[in-house]
Amino acid sequence: MKAFLFCALLLLLVISCQKDATGINGSVDQIKFSTNKNFYTQSETIEAKLTNNSNVNIIFETRSGCMIMYYQKKENNDWSDILYFYFSSLRGPSIADTLKPNSSFTQSMPPNIFDSTGTFRLVVDLIKIEGFTPEKNDDKIVFSNSFKIE
Repeated sequence: MKAFLFCALLLLLVISCQKDATGINGSVDQIKFSTNKNFYTQSETIEAKLTNNSNVNIIFETRSGCMIMYYQKKENNDWSDILYFYFSSLRGPSIADTLKPNSSFTQSMPPNIFDSTGTFRLVVDLIKIEGFTPEKNDDKIVFSNSFKIE
């Protein structure tokens, strides 16, 4: 019973924590995660870009040279829980990669990776922001802009 209550409380906490794209101390200008467009058809390519405009290194995870990221889908005017891409379950070593100050990491992906149409946003969970101690673990999660796939 305690485990069920804990899980229910955790789920409510996650659902209620709706954020826009954030960076260090809530500044969208320091760490930015964005896509190259706000609308995609199935024949286009999504370019996701993690940009570090701060003066410190940020550490994120890659697997086989691809940034490990997740996504959310907008449903009934709210964002879903954080969802995993189908390939996230593939086994392989994750490697910590450093994004130096004033640099960026770009990754391409096809829109059909989402397995549906609708409004989405990408999510990346940073391993570390050098010189920054978040008050809670959510402070290292960065959301992209929202975009629509038809």
